[in-house]
Parts: sequence; C-alpha cells; structure tokens
Amino acid sequence: MLKKTIRQIHLWLGLASGLVVFVVSLTGTLFVFADDIIDFANNEVLHVKLIPENKPRLSTEALIKSFRQTHPERKPFYFVAYKDPLRTFKILSGDKDEIYKTSYLDPYSGKVLKTSAVHYFFFTMAHIHSELMLDDIGKNIVGISSVIFLIQLLGGLWLWWPKKWTKAAKNTAFKLKLGARWRRVNYDLHNVLGFYSLIPALLIVATGLVVAYKPVEGFANKLFGGNAKGRMVMKKSFPTYNPDLKAVPIDTIIQRFYQADSTVKALRMSIPPKDSVAHYLSIAGSEIGIKTAHGTFALIDKYTGKKVPMPEDVHRYFEIDNMNMSLHTGYWAGWPSKIITFIVGLICTSLPVTGLVIWWGRRKKS
Repeated sequence: MLKKTIRQIHLWLGLASGLVVFVVSLTGTLFVFADDIIDFANNEVLHVKLIPENKPRLSTEALIKSFRQTHPERKPFYFVAYKDPLRTFKILSGDKDEIYKTSYLDPYSGKVLKTSAVHYFFFTMAHIHSELMLDDIGKNIVGISSVIFLIQLLGGLWLWWPKKWTKAAKNTAFKLKLGARWRRVNYDLHNVLGFYSLIPALLIVATGLVVAYKPVEGFANKLFGGNAKGRMVMKKSFPTYNPDLKAVPIDTIIQRFYQADSTVKALRMSIPPKDSVAHYLSIAGSEIGIKTAHGTFALIDKYTGKKVPMPEDVHRYFEIDNMNMSLHTGYWAGWPSKIITFIVGLICTSLPVTGLVIWWGRRKKS
C-alpha cells in the first residue's frame, strides 16, 4: 500500500515539475563544458605565436586602455591575466543591451585579436538554468521544482528497491535490457539509470539549493564554519576613496600573487567602473573559469595593493561558495568530474521524458 502511494506521489510530482526539471537539467548539462567550449571556439587567440624580441609586456592599465579605445561602446567588468608569457590577456565586457563578450588582447602590442560572443551563449544558459529568464518568479519556479526533484530522487529509490533480492530482481534493478521491446528499454532507462545517477544527482540538486535559497546557504555555512553574511561583511571592508592617494600598479599586485604562491597560474580581477571605487575583487589560482575557480578570493586595496584583512569566517564563506559551485558544475576534479557530471546531467534530463513515456504507456494500455 505504501509503495502504491509513493508511486502516485512520484507520478503527479513528476508531471507537475517535469518540464522545468527537463529545461534546468538540460541547460545545466550544456554548461558543464562551458570553459572548454569557449577556449576551443577561440583556440587561435589563446596564445601569441612568438614573444617579440626586446619588447616587454604592456602594463595591465595600458591593455585595459587599449581595449577601451578599440571598444568604446563596451564596459569592461574584469580581466584574466596569465603567468604564461604566451597567453593572451582576456577581458569580459558588456554593452548597453547586456550582451557579454570576451576579448583577447596581445599582451605585447595591446591589439584586440578577437571579441567573441560564445560567452554570452553560456551566460544565457546559466540564466535559463537558474531563473528561466523570468527573474524572481523564475527563480522561485526553479527552486520549487528542484525541491520536488530531490523528493522524486528519494521516492524513485524507494520504488526501485526490490521486494526480494532474487537473481531476477537484481537483473531488473541493475541491468539494461537493451534487446527487449521499447517499453521495457524505456523503463530500464528510467529505473536503472536513475539508480546509478542517484548519488551525484542528489549532490547536484543539493548544491543547487544552496545557491537558490538563503536559508540553505546559511545552513551550509554554519555546518562548515562560514559566515552566511560574508558578502555583506566584505562590503563593509571596502577601502574609502581618497583622491590624494595614487593607485598601486596592477602588475605589482599580480606579481605579489605569483611570488606568494607558486601554484597561481592565472588571476581574475575586477575593473572598477569609476575612479571612486577604491578596491579590486580578485581570484588567483591554477585555473580560472567563468563560474568557478581553483583558487583563492581576495579583496584588494588599490592604494596599497595589499589584501584587505577580513574575518576568517568571511574567507571561509567564499571558500564554501566556490566549492559549492565547483561541485554543482562538475569543476571539482577537472575532466573526470566534468564527464561524470555531464553524464549524470543527461540522465537527469532524460528522467522526466522516460517517466512521461512510462505513464503514457500505462494509460494507453489501461
């Protein structure tokens, strides 16, 4: 009787949330290899072919100035600088229509080699994934559907669990019978693949809920020693604008990061929109992606070029935030974790479809 009740709940919750789960899972799956696809699409401008003889690298300020002169209609938000002398200098910018693009500059000449819109595709995917492009209403729909999907995964485990662990039951539970009729194959794709993807799927949904809901984010921070109001505390630490002081050269700041940690290969830093902004937000590490990074967050005073001291629990907040996003996007262990997340994402995308086919087949049969 209990299993029958759970099956009915599983059915109607699935029908209610299936379309949203399908869209959210699909867009999330497409986002897994976002950084790799962006690099692949712009492979010809990721590096300069040769370092010009006796020509030093231009300063970061000069490169940003060159970008502004080339694209006066665009507002730069942040840059990514690389330790590798052959890597090009990267700037993310937007225009008045909020079309975000990535520009690649030759660090020795300042020439903008290419301005690519591939980034905007994944920006759009991310917003469909998080809010269906419907702002707060869409965010609530995605959040509720994610909670339902979490319940669906747990309910699916209950329905998958065999009454008796006979050989036939094990075969049904663990093996795809691909040579059977299409209805049976579809059932196995839903039942068996749903089981194999359960643990990583639960992790993806749980980390998504941390992003979607402040109370869940607060619980995660309390659990791991972070300050749930870390961003607010950080903003109170912003340095005050002083027109009488001169900003430290950005390259001096970058070199300090390289000297302090040999694992740092890249650094992403905000580009202040106006002179009255007296700080930089930075992430320095081995890899810098558009959503996640294998690195450390820091608030920099532009007048001293040094990190602004913040409480340990605020630093912990940003570590938790970055790790949560890495777990959600599959970035936590490089290519192996990305492949796992991509496959699990495809399975999650298929579950509403195969579930609908099961329901429709039984309905037609009855």
